[in-house]
Amino acid sequence: MSDQPSSDETFTIEGVLTDDDIGRLEKAAIIEPIPSESKHSGTCTVTISRLQLNPKFLPPVPFTTADDDIDGGKPYQVSVPLSTESIAVLEFLGFTPASGRELWAGFICQQSTPHPLGLMDYVYEHISLLQTSLFQEMPINKAMILIGLERSIIQTLFDPRYSMVLKSNRSLHAWVKYALADKYARILRYHKDLKGRALWLRIWGDT
Repeated sequence: MSDQPSSDETFTIEGVLTDDDIGRLEKAAIIEPIPSESKHSGTCTVTISRLQLNPKFLPPVPFTTADDDIDGGKPYQVSVPLSTESIAVLEFLGFTPASGRELWAGFICQQSTPHPLGLMDYVYEHISLLQTSLFQEMPINKAMILIGLERSIIQTLFDPRYSMVLKSNRSLHAWVKYALADKYARILRYHKDLKGRALWLRIWGDT
């Protein structure tokens, strides 16, 4: 499997936010300015403290909150994928950039098959390697690295929300699948919140 699709294998996925949505969110400093070429497949940097406020009460920028002091006065920000299926999504889930590109290339190639999988189903098929005897006999760290996950996600998996899955059924595969599904659900929640804030800004700005 190649690291990336060939130039004649394009697979365009529409972004979640319209250009109008993005413009309003940028103006309110909820997201940082996004290059035009990244608006439908890249990421946006979201300032969480502003996203969580009702747009009617958004203070002018720049502004600070008590939470801003946690990181030397910088606001808490998250890099959120702008689409539901992209390399950016794979990296948000915890795959390394190289693994993300390789998975994306395979995902694109199987779109021409009679029964193509959605991105998350394709990811779940990929991590099914963890159910094989070879992977089950490996140390957890090695197995995670071999399926392409960042070392940092290994620490995340020891969060009580995820580790309880491992304790309940002693399955590394179920543990990882649960964590990836939770991270993908987080992307969808961010999308819902951003879309809702953009709608509020349109209504409030036009009144």
